[in-house]
Amino acid sequence: MPSNVEHACRVLARAKRIVVLTGAGISTDSGIPDFRGPNGVWTRNPSAERLATLQVYLSDPDVRRESWRQRLDSAMFGARPNPGHLAIVELEKQGRVHLLITQNVDGLHLIAGNSRERVVEIHGTVHEVMCMSCDSRSPMTEAIARVRAGEVDPACRACGGILKSATVSFGQGLFPGDLERALKAAEEADLMLAVGSSLGVYPAAGVVPAAVQNGAKLVIVNAQATPFDSMAAVVLREPISELLPRIVVAPWPGVKRAVPGARPGMRIWAPNSIPPGEIMTADKPIPVETRIRELLGHLGIESAHFAARLPTDWAGLASTAPELLCSLTLVGPMAVDVAAAGPLGPRLMVLNGDHGPTSERMRGVMAQLPQAQVVMLQKCHAMGWTDVVAEHAGPVGDALLQFLAGADPNSSLKPVAPASAQGEVAGITYHLRGSGAPLILLPLFLAPSQWEPLIARLSERYCTITLGGVALGAVAILESRGQSAGYRRMLGALIDEAQLRPGNSVLEVGCGTGVIDRWLAQRTEKANRIVGVDINGYLLREAQALARREGLESVVEFRAGDAENLPFSDNSFDVTISVTAIEEVDANRLLAEMRRVTKPGGRVAVISRSIDMGFVRNVKLSPELKAKVEAPNGNMAEKGCADASLYARFCQAGLVQLKMFPQLASFDQTDTTALRFMEDGFMPKLTPDEVRQWRAARAEAEAAGTFFMAWPHHCAVGTKTR
Repeated sequence: MPSNVEHACRVLARAKRIVVLTGAGISTDSGIPDFRGPNGVWTRNPSAERLATLQVYLSDPDVRRESWRQRLDSAMFGARPNPGHLAIVELEKQGRVHLLITQNVDGLHLIAGNSRERVVEIHGTVHEVMCMSCDSRSPMTEAIARVRAGEVDPACRACGGILKSATVSFGQGLFPGDLERALKAAEEADLMLAVGSSLGVYPAAGVVPAAVQNGAKLVIVNAQATPFDSMAAVVLREPISELLPRIVVAPWPGVKRAVPGARPGMRIWAPNSIPPGEIMTADKPIPVETRIRELLGHLGIESAHFAARLPTDWAGLASTAPELLCSLTLVGPMAVDVAAAGPLGPRLMVLNGDHGPTSERMRGVMAQLPQAQVVMLQKCHAMGWTDVVAEHAGPVGDALLQFLAGADPNSSLKPVAPASAQGEVAGITYHLRGSGAPLILLPLFLAPSQWEPLIARLSERYCTITLGGVALGAVAILESRGQSAGYRRMLGALIDEAQLRPGNSVLEVGCGTGVIDRWLAQRTEKANRIVGVDINGYLLREAQALARREGLESVVEFRAGDAENLPFSDNSFDVTISVTAIEEVDANRLLAEMRRVTKPGGRVAVISRSIDMGFVRNVKLSPELKAKVEAPNGNMAEKGCADASLYARFCQAGLVQLKMFPQLASFDQTDTTALRFMEDGFMPKLTPDEVRQWRAARAEAEAAGTFFMAWPHHCAVGTKTR
């Protein structure tokens, strides 16, 4: 007689159209208490249910203020998916999840990696707020930042109406279409998997009998009895985060499985730890702020000075936990998240270049942050690859030390007493030097020297903690971009036109993190010798570490070198490629060098970003705003190339048999880091009202499953004459 677990495995393995219904029980191992269990929120404190009643919330300002106060410390915002969530992601990867209906508002299924089009959050989400008057929506992080800044009951900025989390309260109807979609899917299912739900809350619980009455089997995983236990093929009471991975991936005799059990690709984490070196969870990145908070906890840091460049590194932390930032210094930023930076007030300093398009754009942004200190760096045009600290070490160091002293005049920050000088926590590498109050140094985008020219000076007064790794800075952006399906389609077209054959040697010029080289090694099944060259030592170190992590160090070699003076002899490679590096150098010199090191009859292949073609943002906007967000955008070095002149330059370089094909690389909502970087390119140009319109339109498109953004590029392949 098989055990209940074995029986559940067999039932699950045979199902092809699974509808999953989840309740609060699946999230308890993520640190979020349930509501109706023995230790549930409402079981222990029945009066707490009053805060979730719509009419009470709308009519009583004290209730609203208490609700906002409780959100400041809510476990939901720092929670991470647990193995139970990841097991359901695994089911979807097998192609068998027809629909995932969740009664939870924590968003953990989407964070874990279930695709938005397969998820119905039938009770809404706590990660957005909605206006009860005009129905506009905006990120919860913005509202929380306003509460931390002193607004005890923030009102809608569009109409002044009452703001509420975008969740379904008692006395409030479900969002249009959600129940209909859930019931339809239940009627089409061959298995209903109910996990962590008391199945006593209607109308959501109605999907269970709808499925069973139409022939679906029912499997229930819940600690307590439910009204539908008698209808179930099997009922399991074991802990969800332990049980679900077993019944989803465990192989059982006599059952043919689409995916073999216990495969290495399925990542299962303990609820309160992120393994060293782990990058992604089910194709979704863990929020950077979560990683940083875990690192700070590991080092015993309660608050610190921070210095950074990219909003993708600091904005999440500033929005969710501004108390951790004693100060924030931005060095040569190309964008600033005003909503996240605003509450910092005088604790923010921005070091800005004094000329160039970025400088002009940043002047407009800083006008929205009147309390921040602004320092202009003379003769500085801060582009993504500008080595700001190396080129302006004196002024940057002077301004930074003076600002830090003023930000903590009483030396209240607790000195750091680290257990080790370097290490890795939550996928972030750290290197400590000096002693004293902690100064966290986040990456400076593509700057080759990063913070090194100032480390010795800063470490005389502070414990400098330099952060790196694949989750931060340019590495995170390049990896997110290079791993996206839309970008890889463009790369695939380039490689196809370059006619790469087994045994051909390949050189990538400006390889960055090596994400393209690693992809190419896997695509060609390691049939080619691949060399990546870059002038940026910071990126090369990360590239080598990532190649080792994937076991590709024997296939892909990385070398330091200048794109305008490649360290290779003539006629060394069958195919030379360069992807979005030609904008940053002397374009003609780069092409001449690529041609020189290519063998006669070999191919030269280049992709450049485009500043002469518009972007595509697939959202519904007014014609004026759409034109604004889709306008050509980007930077280019004085002698670089980021336009259609690429094709003429190929001819001038003596390359023949040209293949010329502009391309759009598309990114959808799964490409979160790349999308955030793209948004940072145009958001500083928008007014606060336009920002709200954009975010509402994006949320609508995401809810409809139609959201994407596309980045224009020019692509060319030429042959070196024999």
